[in-house]
Amino acid sequence: MIKFIVVSKKKLLNLLFFILLIICLFFITYSFFNKWKSTFSSLSLNIHNDLENDFDGDGSVDSLTLNKYNSHYVVKIKTAKNLYTLKSINYGESLIDISDSLQPKVKALDLSRDGIPEIILSGCKDNKPITYIFKWKDDNFTEVFSTSYNIFGVLDSKNSKTPKILYALSEKGDESTKSLIFNGNEIKDISFSKTLIPSLGVVQKFIDLIQLDYELTETPGLFTPYIESSELGILWTLSKDTFRYSFQTGYFYDIN
Repeated sequence: MIKFIVVSKKKLLNLLFFILLIICLFFITYSFFNKWKSTFSSLSLNIHNDLENDFDGDGSVDSLTLNKYNSHYVVKIKTAKNLYTLKSINYGESLIDISDSLQPKVKALDLSRDGIPEIILSGCKDNKPITYIFKWKDDNFTEVFSTSYNIFGVLDSKNSKTPKILYALSEKGDESTKSLIFNGNEIKDISFSKTLIPSLGVVQKFIDLIQLDYELTETPGLFTPYIESSELGILWTLSKDTFRYSFQTGYFYDIN
């Protein structure tokens, strides 16, 4: 005996609509879950150790982390005894803004020669470059210096001399170079000594070369004759009809 189930056209269309609705809801839910999962993962990955050192001089290794919070980074240091948040005099915890084009940099150097490294933190704030120096002092990390000059660095950190902090405006070069030393208690201006950033003049010419708003007609005389033509060819691949190039920041320190 054969039985037939008769389904009206209206019921069949309703059934198909219901099935399609279930399928659509499934894909929407799946897509939302993946997006949420991806966002959650990226937030988790943003919390990472950038630097490890003995920042408070107690003999144990401490860890420094940069955490994304809203539109800026919050910098924390975990020591054996406590968790500290770096705060600037002008911006509080909002030291550095999140930027796609300018990533933050962290360097630990013993500028005061007391055996405890200072923390040098650089990035951008309010669309301008900024560099901070933090010092372990009175059981806390204190800002001892900051500047918005866009070339910054340290010399004589790897020898027996007193480390020198040098900074300058890229568009003014040597004319704007400032030099400082840090004795552990205060920053002293020693610009009168006329200490200059090595080869800044050559670097400035290269910056100017990239920032030109037109194509080069001949090879500039900035480079060693041993550079391969294929490498120099990069200068002619810059699309200056479409883009404009602007120098952001430069950072340097001696390595030996």
